Amino acid sequence: MKISVEQTPNQKLSQYVVDSVDAVSIVHLPGTHLSNTIPAIERLRRQNQSINIIPHIAARTLKNKKELYDNCEAFRDLGIKDILLIGGSRPTGSCYGDIRGAYNDIIKKEYDFNLLCGIYPQHETPEQILEKKYVKFSRGISQICLNLRLINKFDSKTIVGVPSNCSASALLKFVKLCGITRTAREALPNIAGLRYLSYSGFNTAKFVSKLDGDRDIHIFNFGNLEKTVVSLEKLL
Repeated sequence: MKISVEQTPNQKLSQYVVDSVDAVSIVHLPGTHLSNTIPAIERLRRQNQSINIIPHIAARTLKNKKELYDNCEAFRDLGIKDILLIGGSRPTGSCYGDIRGAYNDIIKKEYDFNLLCGIYPQHETPEQILEKKYVKFSRGISQICLNLRLINKFDSKTIVGVPSNCSASALLKFVKLCGITRTAREALPNIAGLRYLSYSGFNTAKFVSKLDGDRDIHIFNFGNLEKTVVSLEKLL
């Protein structure tokens, strides 16, 4: 099991977390310039030279192609190998309506990145992912899905996204922010995950221990990140 975590450009992870995980991804927030990611990459490099850093690119947040090209070149110069390309939660840019245009422009420039994508188990099947996404993307990260029956249908190319050991209120806030409860079809499968919530927060380690096989894990940082990493290390 490999463990990755994520941070916003302005967050600073503890040295313990940076030294313990295999990768750190940096979120591209709505309404912000992609270049905000660069100082975060440089800070992480100072903390740990060998850590794998995965910048996010939210296509619908990009203002123009120059923003994409300039920062992809900067990422390459900083030794970035992997990039998570997503649509983005809401359109705040004016260049791309979805990831297809951004994907094509990245491929056309031959930056030679390993491109990862978002996976949405509530409304995508493993067969659809294989046919439509994994012919283009090297791997995917599942967005929050607390239904083990659904998650376990996906193979090991899909990195399983899990909440950190956060409070119920923090988890609910994120779920609402990402629109995961917009429809009953998306909300109902997540009810199964309530069994992993208690007064001490979401039991990330217990949830991960129920996954089939040896799965790579991506932790969404909603709080108590270091505590979460410590608990998952006990499963290794």
